[in-house]
Amino acid sequence: MSLPRLTQHPTDTHEVTFMLTVADTQADLVKAHLESLKALLEKSTPVMSAVASPKPWGEEKPMPPGLRLKALRQAAHRPQKAIAELLGVNQSRISDLEQGVRPITPEMAVTLARYFNVAVDEFLA
Repeated sequence: MSLPRLTQHPTDTHEVTFMLTVADTQADLVKAHLESLKALLEKSTPVMSAVASPKPWGEEKPMPPGLRLKALRQAAHRPQKAIAELLGVNQSRISDLEQGVRPITPEMAVTLARYFNVAVDEFLA
């Protein structure tokens, strides 16, 4: 069998166990993504309760996707042109994304998340 391999095992307690088998060279990366996903699942709330109850005072809002892109790009010492080439767009589009003028598409979010080794949701509003 080839890797990676994902299996799903239902339990008798209304839960499901997933098993992901990867090469040992990918283990740290996969673990980081799984921990990020676990944190998201722990924070998730049903849509109706999230709408009905506002965030508590003082709770920080997440960084907007465009600003997150800019911060990650600058931390990696990469010019806008390099990110534009990665996404197959021109440099002015990256500027628009970072300023929030244009949204980051889901396809772009996946590519950026892989490039910067972060969760996809960091680039989605």
